[in-house]
Amino acid sequence: MPIPPELAATFPSDTRDRGRQYYHRGVVRIVSVDENGIIATVRGAEVYQVQLTQDEKEQFAHSCSCPAWANYGVCKHVWATLLAADAQRLLRFDGLPRTRARGPGAVKPPELSWKRKLRRIKDRVPAPDATAPDWRFPADRRIVYVVDLAATRQYQRGLVVDLATQRRAPNGEWSPPKQFALREEQWADAPDAPDAPVDEERLWTSLAWFLERVVPAAEEAGVRLALHPDDPPLPSLRGIGRIVRSLQAFERVFELDPSPANGMTMCQGNVALMTDDLPAAIRRFGSEGRIHFVHFRDVRGTPERFVETFVDDGPTDMAACIRAYRESGVNAPLRTDHSPRLTGDAWRVAGYPTLARLHAIGYVQGLLAATG
Repeated sequence: MPIPPELAATFPSDTRDRGRQYYHRGVVRIVSVDENGIIATVRGAEVYQVQLTQDEKEQFAHSCSCPAWANYGVCKHVWATLLAADAQRLLRFDGLPRTRARGPGAVKPPELSWKRKLRRIKDRVPAPDATAPDWRFPADRRIVYVVDLAATRQYQRGLVVDLATQRRAPNGEWSPPKQFALREEQWADAPDAPDAPVDEERLWTSLAWFLERVVPAAEEAGVRLALHPDDPPLPSLRGIGRIVRSLQAFERVFELDPSPANGMTMCQGNVALMTDDLPAAIRRFGSEGRIHFVHFRDVRGTPERFVETFVDDGPTDMAACIRAYRESGVNAPLRTDHSPRLTGDAWRVAGYPTLARLHAIGYVQGLLAATG
């Protein structure tokens, strides 16, 4: 029988395409078929072992020895094995999710993928700590998780979930979800992180230890390090010190190891909160050869309370920034970074909406042409 669509839906389309190519190349070898399921080998970069079976709940289950399956729970080798087993009529689906498929190598269609993914999220949420101090929203507010269906369909590797809040109206109804955010005073009342307190000098000592060992290896390999500033550049967060939060802090980083391999990520959104003259900071570190990567974005506000803006809608003169990179001789990759989200936009990774990022890329191309 054909592989049920609810099973196929658990594999991203690109994974199915590559698995189909593997199947047609004849690199799948069925090793054994018994009451425990099907075992096969698939020859790719290495020879990987695939198993198709049922779990203790009689749900279809699979595994593969490849790194992709370990990271994502699906892979092209499993799909290629499913195609090979189906071609040999080793799979016996009855098409009914709640009935048991019988016979050697029989497997059963899984539950709907979105239910399985939601259960995984639920299982990963830790149980409340009864001994922890009571730090909850007032009774008229609640935190909710909103599944972004458009982004989920585009991403295809898992659910895209937004964190939001709702407020209860006097009539008892909950308002539409609103993007989750904490005010400064709420952060001040938040419980410390599990490893807190961690003071700044401990972090500086750890960073020095790291650079002493990594920079020589980077020099030998021709790799340039690009340290990202703390985001946002606050002195501490939940009891954990944050040391890379000023231009002077970057100077100290470079003093720890003056090697040309020891550099920075010029994340404009963070550095703009450290200085009133971002182009001057770019010239300063660019002329010293310290800018090894650029995150091209803008923000409005202060380190304690800020919002990310569209690349052409913030307070920073972005054209002046491009000119500063050119004039100081910066030779580094530049990428557009976080952006607000347009209505109806989707994203694969939170903070990187597709349409808004395309807008940013086009804007950067225009700036490069205008300042060239």
